[in-house]
Amino acid sequence: MDEQLATELDRRFDHLHHEMGSKFQNVHQRIDDNSQKIEANSQKVEENGRKIEANSRKIEESSRKIDEHRTETSQRFDALDQRLDGMDARIRHTNVVVEDLRSDVQVIAEGVSGLNHKLDRFIEDSETKRQEDRALMVAGFKALNERDDDLDRRLRRVEAIVVRADFTGT
Repeated sequence: MDEQLATELDRRFDHLHHEMGSKFQNVHQRIDDNSQKIEANSQKVEENGRKIEANSRKIEESSRKIDEHRTETSQRFDALDQRLDGMDARIRHTNVVVEDLRSDVQVIAEGVSGLNHKLDRFIEDSETKRQEDRALMVAGFKALNERDDDLDRRLRRVEAIVVRADFTGT
């Protein structure tokens, strides 16, 4: 009788061992599949990060160029102011020169006004793009966090099944 019991127990343990091995193999496969998906999403996030960095560098370069143009424009205005100071005596003697200079100053002022308008529009567009890029990053990280939470919940369920199986099998 003891030998029959031992044989029956060996058969049951072998069956449980095979069944648990199969379940663990399925769990490992699912974990591997999810790990690959997470890796793919991580790569996408990294790619988006590189794109954002590239856009940031472009914005910084544009900002630097704008600063250079502002400095140059300021220097030009300073030079123009110096010229106007030196011309005061001659301007009093000739109305033609005065009208010509007034016309030139008006064109420059309109150009500066147009440049300021373009600069304001560029700054608004840059800020909008930065906000869009940030929203994309936030959405990406949120999706990754949700995916991670889902995987954690699944893993806890699998662990609970394994614990129950161990508990009922012993």
